[in-house]
Amino acid sequence: VVMPGAQALTTILLVTFLVRASAGGCYANGRDNYFVPGDSETFQLVKYGNVNLTFLDSTHLEGHDGQDLVQLGQYKVETRFGMIETCSQVTFNGVDGIMGFGWAGGERSAAILKTLTQPERPGWDVVQPAGFEPMARKFAFTADTFHGEVQLGGYDPDATDGEMVYFPMATTAYGVNISSIKYGKGPDAVELLHFNEAHPHARTSYVGQFDSGTTCLLLPNSTGFGYLESNPFQNLLKLQMEGIEQPLVYTLTDVDGVEREYTLPYT
Repeated sequence: VVMPGAQALTTILLVTFLVRASAGGCYANGRDNYFVPGDSETFQLVKYGNVNLTFLDSTHLEGHDGQDLVQLGQYKVETRFGMIETCSQVTFNGVDGIMGFGWAGGERSAAILKTLTQPERPGWDVVQPAGFEPMARKFAFTADTFHGEVQLGGYDPDATDGEMVYFPMATTAYGVNISSIKYGKGPDAVELLHFNEAHPHARTSYVGQFDSGTTCLLLPNSTGFGYLESNPFQNLLKLQMEGIEQPLVYTLTDVDGVEREYTLPYT
């Protein structure tokens, strides 16, 4: 869960493919499986050198913006995408590209999910072919250490454990309103979110964002412009420095107004 006040997070919005670089620093995926623009009769170069992206772990990608027909499962759409030509980290070797399902609702949003779920992208002058049926604006994914699966237009009930719960989306990203984060369970649990009731725009919840590409939990290392009475990260750090090892318990309210608790074990 990524919360406001934490270090800035880059959300991947678009599909990116690998292209062979003309100089050093290119990918080496071991299968020679690169996207070759010259092999496509429908490819258009949008902007040369426009991909310049750095992740939180300092991995740096460079490349170009293109446009072509892309097929995902049963859906075939004309869309824009990034073409990665160089990467600073060998950890990206062995992959064919990046599938990003981040969301942004702007007219020129790079979100592939936006392209899949509407008949045209006016900001790009893109109109999908006749007969195109937009996908329902839903998706799910499952993953383990070695495999992953994207489910388009909904989710597969056989891939879930227990009931599916829905939450209202806070802000324009994949955020939810979190009303409590406790360190531990039961009477000895310590609340980390202390909302400032004296703030002129006092809140009873804080927005937490889910990002599948982030490998750790990020908590705000501040009082969030005074919305909180104390610093949640420092509250947690103090307890852990005292040798206290407890799970984190998050409280969220679903679309039916029911409070749900989710526990993340101490690791």
